[in-house]
Amino acid sequence: MLRFGDEGVAFGHLALPPETYIDEVRDLKSAIAKIAPVSSTISYLTGQADVLVQLRLQEFRSAFQLRYASAATGANWLFAVPFTEAPTKEQTPREKASGAAADSDELALRYVVHLRVNRDVYRRSGAAAEEELVAAIHQKCVGGIT
Repeated sequence: MLRFGDEGVAFGHLALPPETYIDEVRDLKSAIAKIAPVSSTISYLTGQADVLVQLRLQEFRSAFQLRYASAATGANWLFAVPFTEAPTKEQTPREKASGAAADSDELALRYVVHLRVNRDVYRRSGAAAEEELVAAIHQKCVGGIT
């Protein structure tokens, strides 16, 4: 069963001139420290944007406090509340303290997918459609994509 997570994620995609990456990320990290998110990740990208910043937040309004002088020639923000799967077994206090379930966060490559679905699908089936979509994507990832 899918449940909404306890926090939201603000994704910022920044398009940058190549010579500005190092300064931009340094200034961005400094600005992020001032808004105190639950956690943050900055990734260099290939594709339409050059840098992706992910902020896990207890409240989305804190993302609007992120202020710094940016060299970005374009920016796009997306705000989401992720789904989590209801645990099949309860974690022990030791597993929770050690972060045992967080091992996958250290992968060298990360994939961020912004899926757009026809709104009629949601109008007809609501949350059941969302759960079916997530299950289908999960099956493809676990079973292999052909």
